[in-house]
Amino acid sequence: MKTRTKIIIGVVAGLVVVGGGIATALSLSSTPDPLEELLTETVEVRTISTTVAASGEVQAAEQLGVKFATAGDVAEVLVEAGDVVSEGDVLATLNDFDLRAAVIAAESTVATRIDGVQAANLAEAQAQQAINSADQALAAADLALETAKDATSNRKESVANANRQIAAAEAQRDTAEYQQARVPAQKAAAYAALESAEMALDQAQANLEKATLRAPMAGTVLSVSVERGDAVTTAGADLFTIADLGAFEVTADFAESDIVEIVEGQSVRLEFDALPDESREGEVTHVALQGDVDASGGSLTTYEVTISVPNPPALLRVGMSAQVDIITAENADVVAAPVAALNVKGDQTVVNVVGADGSIQEVVVETGFQGSNFVEITSGLQGGETVVIGDVGTFPVVSSDDEFDPGSGPPPGVEDLERQEETFSE
Repeated sequence: MKTRTKIIIGVVAGLVVVGGGIATALSLSSTPDPLEELLTETVEVRTISTTVAASGEVQAAEQLGVKFATAGDVAEVLVEAGDVVSEGDVLATLNDFDLRAAVIAAESTVATRIDGVQAANLAEAQAQQAINSADQALAAADLALETAKDATSNRKESVANANRQIAAAEAQRDTAEYQQARVPAQKAAAYAALESAEMALDQAQANLEKATLRAPMAGTVLSVSVERGDAVTTAGADLFTIADLGAFEVTADFAESDIVEIVEGQSVRLEFDALPDESREGEVTHVALQGDVDASGGSLTTYEVTISVPNPPALLRVGMSAQVDIITAENADVVAAPVAALNVKGDQTVVNVVGADGSIQEVVVETGFQGSNFVEITSGLQGGETVVIGDVGTFPVVSSDDEFDPGSGPPPGVEDLERQEETFSE
C-alpha cells in the first residue's frame, strides 16, 4: 500500500537564510522545499528613512565660462584643455592693431585738450592783467586831470588831454572786463573737452585690454573652443571653461511634487554610475526657487537642487552621471520590517513570520513611521524574526486566529492541499 507523507509545517530539517535574510530555503531530504520559493527578510532595529530620488550630473563646485568682452579676430591661443592656470594668466589675444591706433589717437586728443586748458588759463591771466593795466591808466588819467585843472597856462588844453586820457583808460578797462567775462566759459569748455578726451582714452585703453583674455580664477582648463584666426563676438558662446577640480558638486532636477520636501542641509546618498564602489554622503546646499517647465511642451516642472560631494573620488570627473537619494525624513533605532512584508487582513495588518522550525504564521502588527523601504513595527514583533516578503502563494500559513502550536501537528486544511499531495509522497 502506498503511503503519503503529509507536510507538517511545524517540523522541518533546517532553515538557511541566504544573502543576509533575503532568501530562505528549507531542505526536506532531496525533495524541493516550498520555502525556497519565498523571499524573506530579518526584522531588525535600524534607522528608517524616506527619500526622493533623481539622476544628476557632476560639476565643479567653482566653474566659469570665459569669452572675449570685445569682438575681433583671434591672434593667439596660449592654453589647451588640461592646462592648470593661475588667476590673471593670459588665455588668448585678439589682433589689436586698430585698438592700439585708437589709443594713440586718444592720447593725442588728450594732449591737444590739455593745451586748450592751458590756453584758457593763460587767457584768464591776461584778462586780469589787462584790467590791472587799465586801472593804472585810469588812475594816471585822473591824476593828469587834477594837474591840468591847477595849471596856470594852457589849462584848457591840458584838461582836454586829461579827459581824453581818462576816456581811453575807461575803454581799455571795458575791453579787459569783456575779455575777463569770457574766460569762465572758455575755461569750462576747455576742461570739458579735456575730460571727454580722457574718457575716450580710458575707453580706448579698456578696449585694448579686452583684446587680452585672462583667466578669472585659478583652476584647470576643461575646454577650449577657439583657434587662431577665428572671428569672435561678445554674443558668442564661451571660448574657455575653467574649473577648480578640488571640489565637486552634483546638480539634479526634481519634480515639483518632490521639491516641497527638500530643504538645504538634508543628507544625500550619492552613487556615481562610472564609479559604483565610490558612493558618498553629501548634503543639499541649494534649492532653486524657480522651476523650469518642460521645453518639449509637457506639463512637467522641475527644480534644480545642488548637492555637495565631500571627499570626492580621485577618478571623479565633471559631467559624470550620479544617482541622488535625498533623505527627507528618518527615524533612528526602531524595530523595522520591510514594507513589502505587510499584508492587510480586514482591519488588521499582518506579517507572515517564519518560525525556527520552518512554520509560517500570521502575526498581527501595529506600525509607525514608514520609510521608503521599511516600516516601524510598534507592536507584534520584537526584532530578530524572519518575515516573508510578498505573497506566500499556496504555502500553508497558520492564522493568528487558529492558536496553532507548530509542534503539535499541521494547521487545519493542510491535508487538502493538492500541491502537497503531489509533491511530497513516497
